[in-house]
Amino acid sequence: MAPPPPPASLDASQMEASSGEKPSEKHGEIITTVPIFPPNPYRRNQYASLLFLPMELQFLIYSNLNYGDLQKLRATNRYFRQLISLDFIRICLGSPTTDAELRFVCRSCMRYDPVGRRLVWPLAHRGQADPVTGRIVVRDDGSDEEDEAPPPNYPGPGLPFSALCSDCAFRAGQLSPGEYVLMDGGERKVRICRWCGWPCHGHQDWGRDMENNGLRNAWELHPRCALIYQMVIIGYYVLVCIRSGIALVTYILLWRTFADQQLVVIPSVMGFLLMGVILGIIYVRGREVRTYHVVGSLEFSVLALGIPPLYVVIKTIEKEYDAGVIAAEILLIMHLIIRLINVLGNFILFLEYDVTKHHAPDVPPLRKHFLNPLIAGLVFWTSPSALENMWIGKGKHKKGKSFRRGMKRFWEHAKKSIVEYGNAHGNAVA
Repeated sequence: MAPPPPPASLDASQMEASSGEKPSEKHGEIITTVPIFPPNPYRRNQYASLLFLPMELQFLIYSNLNYGDLQKLRATNRYFRQLISLDFIRICLGSPTTDAELRFVCRSCMRYDPVGRRLVWPLAHRGQADPVTGRIVVRDDGSDEEDEAPPPNYPGPGLPFSALCSDCAFRAGQLSPGEYVLMDGGERKVRICRWCGWPCHGHQDWGRDMENNGLRNAWELHPRCALIYQMVIIGYYVLVCIRSGIALVTYILLWRTFADQQLVVIPSVMGFLLMGVILGIIYVRGREVRTYHVVGSLEFSVLALGIPPLYVVIKTIEKEYDAGVIAAEILLIMHLIIRLINVLGNFILFLEYDVTKHHAPDVPPLRKHFLNPLIAGLVFWTSPSALENMWIGKGKHKKGKSFRRGMKRFWEHAKKSIVEYGNAHGNAVA
């Protein structure tokens, strides 16, 4: 079936003008306007659209609209969404009266929040100061500097379109766990939760009360996240006791059953000593020292040292059936599986994986419900206290100098503790 002919009211010149350029004059200047959408010849008046007006008339119309009307117009089609950008709104609405309102507009999705409770202003590295002491480590040698002023490339809260809503800031990677952002119209500095990655708005006093009751760094967590983190820490220590017990029983059983086998005794003794070194490193590394590559290498060494005893145990079972040998084999396999999981967990920690990723919005279901929780589980299995690390977030500390800085601070704290203990003991004796 052939399409109907175009209406007779449209001649050929009008048809050409509708699909080409339309000149218009203003101050002796030729301005051409190209239609964004192809014309419809069957429409009663194909020029009855805002898109067919000259651009200077369009800008004149847009300049008389408020921010709400511009947002509605921006939501109509792709052309207005691309045209009405941040710079366009600054041109149309840039005035002292409107700048105060545009401070509470997200510069990414242009969501308007008149109260500003869901808007965040990310701070620079130099602005990440402790709210109690007002000090921060900003130099590579670990010295402190009282300076909270962000560099010029960070827009201040007083400028329009300087804020991001929480969702857009999370998607853009601007919310780093443990760092500070400004909220409440830029008047309050709050922490980013180390568990879920969202701002800890209104929970600072509660966190300090919980910290006084024994929960470390609770003021950097939401109340619910702090309780979950506390349960994870308790479960981690229970698992450490179980894993250490399995390793100890395994080595004792190997030493008693295969006391005359050097291929079993020597690797097992070396593995046992390396486990002691690993526990010592975990105990002294604190929040600033990166030792995951060292611990991961030692865990891999323990895993490799368990292969020769396993080979001897399997060969022995093939020759004769013994309940003690079978128990040693089962425990040794469990011990090696635990070491393998520890190697994977330390590798993930070495890559500085952000465990808050599975709390981000608009995450694919496979990553949200499987991959990210699986990787987070490896982190919590290996060292859940990694959430308290000082270097979490972009640009916190340089990797090459964190070990030296951390060990320097560790020895300073150790000397201070020894001096305080000596003074207290001397006063007690006197």
